[in-house]
Amino acid sequence: MCKTVLRSIVVVLIITLISGIVGCKKEDPSGTNEFATVKGRVILPEVTEDDFYDPEMLEHAVVYLGGRYVVTGADDTFQFDNVPVGTHEIFVYDGCYQSEVQKITVTKQGLADVIIEPYLSYAYPGGINDLTTNTQDLCVGVLVSEELDGYSPVVTLSYLKDGKYVDLGYASFLDAYVVDVTDVLEAGNEYTVLFTVRWSYGERRFKRTIHFAENQLELLEPVQPEPGAVIPITDSTPFFNWTSVSDNETYELMLLTPDYALVERVAGLTEPQYQFPDEAALTAGEYRLWIMAYQKDNAGHVIEAYQLEAILELPME
Repeated sequence: MCKTVLRSIVVVLIITLISGIVGCKKEDPSGTNEFATVKGRVILPEVTEDDFYDPEMLEHAVVYLGGRYVVTGADDTFQFDNVPVGTHEIFVYDGCYQSEVQKITVTKQGLADVIIEPYLSYAYPGGINDLTTNTQDLCVGVLVSEELDGYSPVVTLSYLKDGKYVDLGYASFLDAYVVDVTDVLEAGNEYTVLFTVRWSYGERRFKRTIHFAENQLELLEPVQPEPGAVIPITDSTPFFNWTSVSDNETYELMLLTPDYALVERVAGLTEPQYQFPDEAALTAGEYRLWIMAYQKDNAGHVIEAYQLEAILELPME
């Protein structure tokens, strides 16, 4: 059940990444005869000693800019000379992974502080509160980039316990890269997670510290009469109110039919509440309610995501 947690968020982000990589091409700043210098630095993630399949790749990465490339130095910096003034696409490849494709605009003065953090795999905490089954699950979501030839990596997770790493299971693209950890990890605690991403020609390992929220997402209005019960709604334009999991969250609400046909979807909510407008009035029947709460970092990556599910019923008048 928990493998469906955050599926929409994970899949959308992965598709966005793939689209950027496939569409990567040199942009032609047509007509320009002005050139400048572009300098920057690649920020590589924390890795284990045996992280790379090729030890020589520990010290270098390849940066691509407008059809050209350079290899980073020992301090992870790079420099492109004689770059045409205009907009270009830039990304980095470290021998195993490719970063997101970014666009930079080069001016006559050049650029001296371009920072690229490869879109490498990382884990984030999540959970689902299913009011229909009266269960609360914890999950670890994993975001990974994909190889250009379409091969999807498999991610194996383990967590540090008493000085040793204990297996948590694995996830793949088919699982939306979500691992159910309900019976192993606990809400409110912090864990060091080691995950190994295996590709057709190698593997790489990462360590991340994740912290699960103390509480799950809870529905305040409408009120569930008892655990596991269908929630009655008496208004065709119902008001929904729920608890927040942590600060600075964004919310998404979806209402679906029993067979998962979309009725209403509202994204980008900044308050834990939503009033259905008159133009979206519901007809009598049963509905599935999904509410998602998530946080993103400055780069737009999901760093925490929780979900609530319930079944509602609007009776005939």
